[in-house]
Amino acid sequence: MLLNDYKDSVAQSNSYFETYLDGYSHYSPSVYYYPYYPDYYPNYYPWNGGSTLEASHTFTYEPEYLLSVDNPHGAGIDKAGWKRKDSVVTLSTPEKIEISNVERSLFETWSIDGSEVRSSTVTLTMNMPHRTQAIYRPQYYLEVKSELGQPQGSGWYDKGSSAKISVSPEVPMPGFWASLGGRYIFDSWSGIVNGDRYSPSANVIVDEPTTVVAVWRADYSTFNTTLAVILMLLIGLLIIGVVVATKRVPQLGGRRVLSALDTLDLRYSRGEITREEYLRMKEDIEKS
Repeated sequence: MLLNDYKDSVAQSNSYFETYLDGYSHYSPSVYYYPYYPDYYPNYYPWNGGSTLEASHTFTYEPEYLLSVDNPHGAGIDKAGWKRKDSVVTLSTPEKIEISNVERSLFETWSIDGSEVRSSTVTLTMNMPHRTQAIYRPQYYLEVKSELGQPQGSGWYDKGSSAKISVSPEVPMPGFWASLGGRYIFDSWSGIVNGDRYSPSANVIVDEPTTVVAVWRADYSTFNTTLAVILMLLIGLLIIGVVVATKRVPQLGGRRVLSALDTLDLRYSRGEITREEYLRMKEDIEKS
């Protein structure tokens, strides 16, 4: 083989073996060739004149496998790429990603070639191509606000899940009004996109960060009833008092008839009887 023919042969061999054999693995040579020509060995001239050069060369290849990493939050992406056979790769991702104070993602599983691994840290031996994906569960915060009625239901919920919210149907008014039956009654929910907004207890689908507020209205219907009853009682007592007073003052021909005690008092005031007679006669009248 001539020198130029040898060089062309080596270049073609290297070009062929540097191409990928499939989509997941390829072979990379650790030694490409052993040149035996004067460019590399200027002091060695194994040929004589125009005679052909007899030489041999050896190629050694090591297999590599492709590791793909898919993570919506970026952890472990830098580990993706071609890996030598039997090399070890560790992938790790956070258990919780705080996106904001009302949105977060919780780690759920690694998908390794279609199989689930619950640990957030996995170790892979590259004896084959691997496809990996970190799967997270998005969560949103639901805030239930109300000035009255002990609001319930605030917290973190998985995206698309149903949350139950509630407040007390009614709350007594404070102070004097409460004693007369005044109260606040739940009217509706502000901020509900789905669900029964007019019920004090409702289910809400959490598709995004949400704030719902309870709206109340004042109710005096019980107070009005109580006030009417009190007025009726007062009027009744007044009537009874008038009747009793009328019975204690007898009327005759449109003129007042004096009682025996009144007459006695009158006589005593005029001096018609002495004090001793007045007291004795008064005692007799009271006994009778």
